[in-house]
Amino acid sequence: MNLNHLQYLAVVEKSGSINRAARELFVSQPYLSGVIRSIEEEMGFQIFRRTTTGVALTETGNEFMERAHRILREMNEMRKLQDHRIRGLRVVSQYSPFFMRCFLEMRDKYGGTDEDSFQEMSSEECFRALEAQNANIAFVAYIDSAKSRYQSHAASFHCCLKEIFSNVPFQVIMRPEHPLADRAEITSEELMKFPFVFYNDVSAVALLKRIGISGHPQIVWVSDRGSCFDMVQGGDYLSLIAVVGKQPVKREVHYVPLADTLQGLNFAYSVRKDYLISRREKVFLEFVQKSGVTGQTMIPERQRT
Repeated sequence: MNLNHLQYLAVVEKSGSINRAARELFVSQPYLSGVIRSIEEEMGFQIFRRTTTGVALTETGNEFMERAHRILREMNEMRKLQDHRIRGLRVVSQYSPFFMRCFLEMRDKYGGTDEDSFQEMSSEECFRALEAQNANIAFVAYIDSAKSRYQSHAASFHCCLKEIFSNVPFQVIMRPEHPLADRAEITSEELMKFPFVFYNDVSAVALLKRIGISGHPQIVWVSDRGSCFDMVQGGDYLSLIAVVGKQPVKREVHYVPLADTLQGLNFAYSVRKDYLISRREKVFLEFVQKSGVTGQTMIPERQRT
């Protein structure tokens, strides 16, 4: 039994249902049932009484949960002690100039520490960095049809996913002298006529399939944003980006809207389930949300999951 398990029990108690609690925690119902059963076996008494409509605390279970809540409250108070010093912003992100720009502007406006760090990596690496506690906040992106898969994937790393922007439109990026640079918009069929460069990420195949270019004959996969932009600037390569916030001004890169996608990209941040966000990290997340002012729908606080 650990603190995560006590938190699981608290959610089950509040919801009165293992199924509802499992959905809220983004874990499977059999896994959560197994956690409850193992704790009951460890303690030597039944915590929950199973009924036809859900679960209810036994008399001994009620006493157990009173003590469990005291432990959880004390742990939250101990974690708050971290806020008495300035905690570094340790951020990882899928490849996006927007989040890097927010990180730099946040430090310029409010000051930074020598513990601050920002790294770009694949979505899989983002979740692994959170799980290993090498980062405390991760930003990931996904198409809407992959949302539940990303939530499950985050949960497998003991992380939660909270969407902040939805339906961010795609832009095609190219050098300013590219043959398509004078277009008002570009179709997926036109993307197939030029070499294409994109990030080697697990979400890439689903995204390109959604757009209709998964079988592109001249695609090159890269693992960092620098390589992508170098190839775009150095030839006739095209690539895609979902521009959150104000479109960056880059003389060496030209942006043209992608014409025929039915839906854009969703962005979310992820943290470990047992992680208490510091005041400075809350300010940073608010800064990110306020900076995303054009080209997407911001998710209201009450609707975030």
